[in-house]
Amino acid sequence: MDVRKQTFPRLNCFSNYKLWNMNVKYLLIIFFFLLPFSFQAQQTLLDPERLWTMVETHCQPQGNVYSSHYLKVAGADTTIEGNVYKKLDYSADEAQTLWYEYGGFIRETPEGKVYYRRSGLDEGLIYDFSAQLGDTVVVLNQELISESLNMVVILEDSMLLEDGWHRIMILEDDNFPGEETWIEGIGSVSGLVRSCQNAFGSSCGDYNLLCTSDGDISVYINPNFPSCWYVTTRIGDGVEINTLKLYPNPVRDVLTIEGEFLKTGQNYRIQLIDFTGRTVIDRETSSSQLDMSKQVSGMYFLHLQTSSANYSGKILKY
Repeated sequence: MDVRKQTFPRLNCFSNYKLWNMNVKYLLIIFFFLLPFSFQAQQTLLDPERLWTMVETHCQPQGNVYSSHYLKVAGADTTIEGNVYKKLDYSADEAQTLWYEYGGFIRETPEGKVYYRRSGLDEGLIYDFSAQLGDTVVVLNQELISESLNMVVILEDSMLLEDGWHRIMILEDDNFPGEETWIEGIGSVSGLVRSCQNAFGSSCGDYNLLCTSDGDISVYINPNFPSCWYVTTRIGDGVEINTLKLYPNPVRDVLTIEGEFLKTGQNYRIQLIDFTGRTVIDRETSSSQLDMSKQVSGMYFLHLQTSSANYSGKILKY
């Protein structure tokens, strides 16, 4: 009787270890890539410790003037038509010694939808942070307009602020010229209750969010303004804002720089400094554009030096 030699698969422990180790590496890469987005899902907008600072632009014949006010969520609950809202208070006093009722009520659902109603008016959806890329959000913000807007999410990304990563959403309505920016946990870049104002484009009476803070921590700082409290009584008061124009801001890829010094065509020194104080760009150029695509998300300080003057500005990269 023939006895055939039987073969069995060899166990290569080293190969199995390498395969296991490679899989672990891939899992760690995926984990750290998704980590910022897991933080974003936990953020709430209506934090009772949060303070929003707004600036309003008043168009005058002699030039723009500006006024600021604070907005916060009041602690007491108010029930209207079966829904539980938070009241909003405001202060036009930089020292925050006097607070008044704003005349608006706001509520947030666990899914990330935020509803707002002015006194005597129906509520409307002003944010939906559960929306994904390509979704349409039907916004009714009667702080601005009595008609609904069909805002489509055209871009979503993340941004590193002082308290961690925040999801950022860019939306637009095809019937209007502008784009709207929402930051999860912060709200609109026009202000908490000014959601979708940017859809209408620039106009007199604009609002801009200057800062948000949690206690003594400044979470968001508007890079287009010199401070978190901006008031002028006539053109020329305070700090000039428009000497250097940087757009789009926040920026994702290419930043455009506008200023009188660029019309000469001469070289100037450009320095880009991140929020840790590290200089990430330092070079001579005559270009009016700066590639930001390779920079990480967060706040940056831009310094430009010409033969006759220095210019500075703040940029948010997402």
